[in-house]
Amino acid sequence: MNVAATQLADDALSDCRRAFVEYTVNSGRYDQTISNALAKCLLDLNLYVRVEVINWAVHISNERFENFSQLVEAGAGWPEFRFPNPLSNDFWNASILKRAVRGLDIIGCIRDGKEIEQIKKDFPEEDSFIFDVIQFSKTRRERLAKWQDNHSID
Repeated sequence: MNVAATQLADDALSDCRRAFVEYTVNSGRYDQTISNALAKCLLDLNLYVRVEVINWAVHISNERFENFSQLVEAGAGWPEFRFPNPLSNDFWNASILKRAVRGLDIIGCIRDGKEIEQIKKDFPEEDSFIFDVIQFSKTRRERLAKWQDNHSID
């Protein structure tokens, strides 16, 4: 099952890439192949995939997060640009690095317990949808408890 799930990380459909991340979360598996694929998914242009990786990274151990961070910063999962002009390649590589580091910084802030609204202000270039989904996930239990209190049978 691990091989088939890992192949989803390179699928053209973003729902398949998202399913790969969800498989990783649910299975708890983590090896070199999976970590490289997760690094690639952090850079995914589909925001659902990106936010799934961010949520995964928020809840992993410090050791795994350190390993994951090193892979992302080293360029694991980055697309290979082959423009005839090397300056174009440099431009996109710098852009990818900026996006990768921003993702890691956001994860680090969440892991440190900072408020989502403050993180949102600190990273205005990140899509607000990412922060909305993270906030929704963090407050799920509170909303459920409030709803249960309001609908409890006396």
